[in-house]
Amino acid sequence: MLEEVSWWRGLIPYALAIGCEIPFIDQTFYTGPLVKPLGGVDISWVVGGVAGFVLYMIAMSIPIGGKTALGRPQVEPEVESAPGVKIASP
Repeated sequence: MLEEVSWWRGLIPYALAIGCEIPFIDQTFYTGPLVKPLGGVDISWVVGGVAGFVLYMIAMSIPIGGKTALGRPQVEPEVESAPGVKIASP
């Protein structure tokens, strides 16, 4: 199981989320370029949280060795119907 999990699945989305926060930071030592148009509000934590979540979900869905990090196959197998049940084909 550990051979299927790569270090980058968490680290790269985390680093990219921090990069997404930088333009929205409003601190005494640094003020990002998008803070003034937002009225001086520091929303870097919101941007970083949303970006981190989205990027992590994308990283978890990338298949390695034919399976995603959640152990799911790259292509979902077809579902077979129970005996006596007819499934209409599309």
